[in-house]
Amino acid sequence: MIGINRISEVAELSKKYKIPVEDIVFISLNASSMRSDMPYKRVRFKLKINSKPEETFYFGVPVISDTPFYLCYEKRVLNLNDQEIGKITEAENDTCDATYFRRNDTSLTLNSNSRSSCVGCTFCTTHRQDATDKFKLDSEEKLDKFLTELFFTSEKYGSTRPHFHKSTLPSKEDVFSNLYQVAVVTGCFDSERRAIEHLKMVYRYFRKRGFNGEFKYIGSEIVSKEGLGEIANEIPKFNLCLSLECFTRRKQFLKNIKAKLTLDKAKDVLKTAQERGILTNFTYIVGLDPLSELRKNLKEFVPLVNKLPIFQVFQPHFEEQKQLRAEGADNVEYYLRARKDIEEMFKDTNLRPNSWENYRGLWYFSFCDEPFNDIRV
Repeated sequence: MIGINRISEVAELSKKYKIPVEDIVFISLNASSMRSDMPYKRVRFKLKINSKPEETFYFGVPVISDTPFYLCYEKRVLNLNDQEIGKITEAENDTCDATYFRRNDTSLTLNSNSRSSCVGCTFCTTHRQDATDKFKLDSEEKLDKFLTELFFTSEKYGSTRPHFHKSTLPSKEDVFSNLYQVAVVTGCFDSERRAIEHLKMVYRYFRKRGFNGEFKYIGSEIVSKEGLGEIANEIPKFNLCLSLECFTRRKQFLKNIKAKLTLDKAKDVLKTAQERGILTNFTYIVGLDPLSELRKNLKEFVPLVNKLPIFQVFQPHFEEQKQLRAEGADNVEYYLRARKDIEEMFKDTNLRPNSWENYRGLWYFSFCDEPFNDIRV
């Protein structure tokens, strides 16, 4: 068990680690998963915690049986055992969608190669979601048809639809020219060349419609000097976010294409990307490695990133997945120590997390003991 049963216990941990109570509750929720009266394997929802009702946070959490957290949709509340900790809104089935907005509708996430078809990593959350992306947007024509229908024609697409008032729907050009970021987070391409050609196609589509923001790719397939150079030459403001995930047991946890990316190779890729003017970071799942391995390996990666890595709390989706946790990761203090270690390594940099970019992170109301205010959803 993660070890949080009452808010009073959280207060003691807050004092010990100098971490806000709310942050510890949110970390515990992500690490523990939750029970629910909703008939879904995973639920996404907005939450206003009672102690800070002026803030709204977004979560996607697995539903399992053995956890002290309970989302009661009937009463629209989230409980920690018998204590209500916050009000919930917009609770719904957490599906694997082809695309959705973040950052107050200014960051567009695009699963354009059917992310739900990507399988192989033992800790993956995607296979527990109902897929709504069983198609590939592999041409500008398909992309245009899909986005036109999804965002500018259809009556309702749940949380994937931007929050535009029906009577004032803007044009695609208005929406896309104002985007801060387009993030391609998608399934396997099977080759670097296919990944590059797909990214170039997607970028062309948005660029023609006025997009001039950051273009992000999360994956492990673009790793050669030639490939990185081609991307740097053709896609400005490109962010390569390597799907690194863990430092140890990589062959056990990762599908083949990710496991082939050794830590030494990942360092070379990030170094080369930086030299070509590419924004660099990586995804990492907190809970899979011993803390000693996290500290040892992360130190070597800090100089190779110019954006804070995306540190996600490991979420078990069923009992068997709990066995994947590193020693000690069944206790919330593991995650609090990891947070303090990571902060220590990045405190003298200008790199900070984005709340809107990571809905199962380690930071909510503070970072490095300083208030952390950000766009949340």
